[in-house]
Amino acid sequence: MNDKFWDLRKEKQDRIINAAMKIFTECGYKRASTDEIVKEAGISKGLLFHYFISKQGLYLFLYEYSIQFLEMEYVREVAETETDLFEIQKQIEYAKRQVMKYYPYMYPFLNSAFLEENPEIQNQTADKREHYASLVSRIYARADLSTLKQGLNPAHIMKMMIFTVDGLRREQMEAGRTDADALYKEAVSMLDIMKENFCERGSIEE
Repeated sequence: MNDKFWDLRKEKQDRIINAAMKIFTECGYKRASTDEIVKEAGISKGLLFHYFISKQGLYLFLYEYSIQFLEMEYVREVAETETDLFEIQKQIEYAKRQVMKYYPYMYPFLNSAFLEENPEIQNQTADKREHYASLVSRIYARADLSTLKQGLNPAHIMKMMIFTVDGLRREQMEAGRTDADALYKEAVSMLDIMKENFCERGSIEE
């Protein structure tokens, strides 16, 4: 990437980043068109290649930038002392809410990147993908799963929790909405219901 990209006005940087994330998320790497990206961003194709050299260069920049940005928000918003699984998830959702206000497609872009089948892209992002997965695992490792009701499988509860909040986000995206506050509010409501039903009463009241 050409470092002169950072000399652009922040508004223009974000317009290019958001446009590219949107097209890559919706189309995948192979089908994503740089013509569509520049149209969405309102810039020339020549300018895009001046800063990112190629479609692959743009994709790899977005991937690294997304992980760095999300990690920064997780560190800022998710308390290291929190051990309640559902409170941890609420804080993660709050961090994503903050991210979404600047980059609505950042988290969906990262999710789609994990499923990317292009072997060269997979190889180029392997280290960063592992770094991000490790970061998320360390956050969830803080959870005290002993507060869950006896007989429940913690892995199943965590999967249900994550699938639910990700499903809410996907539903909103498919409806063409990017309301970070409304999404966060609905996610918290769902998590409160799960906590009420899956945790021992004493752990809820504490």
